[in-house]
Amino acid sequence: MFVCVCSAVTESQIIKELDNNASNLRDIANRLDVGRNCGQCCKTAKQIIQQYHEDNRAINSLCYAAI
Repeated sequence: MFVCVCSAVTESQIIKELDNNASNLRDIANRLDVGRNCGQCCKTAKQIIQQYHEDNRAINSLCYAAI
């Protein structure tokens, strides 16, 4: 799914950058130019980033609980 039409950035590209240690919208914007034109994508990009971090916290909790 395209998140930023102006820069042709997809959800999977954002997730890839998060996997590569991007941690917030500023990091994503610097790497992929998200939100640099019209700004309509910022809300969706923030939601993707938030969900990514929530999912990782849940996975980490499960891993530690299994130890």
